[in-house]
Amino acid sequence: MPRSSLRVVVLLFTLLLASVLAIRTIRSYSSHLLAQQAETDIGWGRLEQARSHLERAVSLTSLDPARRVELARVEGALARWRDSEAARERQLVELAAATRLNPLDGELWAGYGAALTRAERYEAADDALGEALERDPRNAYYWGLIGRLREAEGRFEEALSAYRTAEEIRPGSVQPLIQRMEERLREGRGE
Repeated sequence: MPRSSLRVVVLLFTLLLASVLAIRTIRSYSSHLLAQQAETDIGWGRLEQARSHLERAVSLTSLDPARRVELARVEGALARWRDSEAARERQLVELAAATRLNPLDGELWAGYGAALTRAERYEAADDALGEALERDPRNAYYWGLIGRLREAEGRFEEALSAYRTAEEIRPGSVQPLIQRMEERLREGRGE
């Protein structure tokens, strides 16, 4: 291949690479601007608009777990505000996607487990919270979520045990929950 042809190939490859990088930068910046607009929308209580902006941001940067978590947070707020099963389901979908994109993040797994508990999907919540604990077994918050899951399942002795573990790790963090569980078990409502 003559030198001039090689130079043309190198130049074309360089232009292609520069174009790809420019497109990625534009998409990333656009996603950032949409996320900022969503935060403004949230501040003004415009959750539907926030969802729309975040959905567009996710479509631009689908591999960014942070955007999916933001979208899941808005979906969760919409689910509570409207008591919407569809919004709750979208929240779970976004959190599941975020955990797949960043499987080492215990906070993501804990948030996913908490959302699954609220949706009464206890087996899946147990798996998600187990993943969170696997990443940080000395996290009082995770143990508190396990306690809430066990309480929702009606497994009060196990809930009390989880709450006590959380209290042991971080004194004062769940003392009212421990007292409530002990009272419930004393009165026989937890059996």
